[in-house]
Amino acid sequence: MGKQRRPSGRDEAVPGLEQALSNIIKEHRQAKGVSQQELSYRTGLDRSFIYLIETGMRRPSVATLFLIASALGVYPSQLIQELERRVNMDDIGA
Repeated sequence: MGKQRRPSGRDEAVPGLEQALSNIIKEHRQAKGVSQQELSYRTGLDRSFIYLIETGMRRPSVATLFLIASALGVYPSQLIQELERRVNMDDIGA
């Protein structure tokens, strides 16, 4: 039988998911030479919230992910595809 998923419905049921997304966002920001302050300006999000997302202390909503992707000049799907490559899909029952 396959792995049982935890019924909590929370993302932490997928090991490393939040941290992987945090790292991807930070890596894209740094590769573009954009500071957290500049990303804050481009998205309208508070700089401290950007910091919390990048450190994995907060999870971005879908709308926030779209804002960040747009501000970094990438499609949200690019971030998600990179996330899929980094996270073990077996851990989410795919």
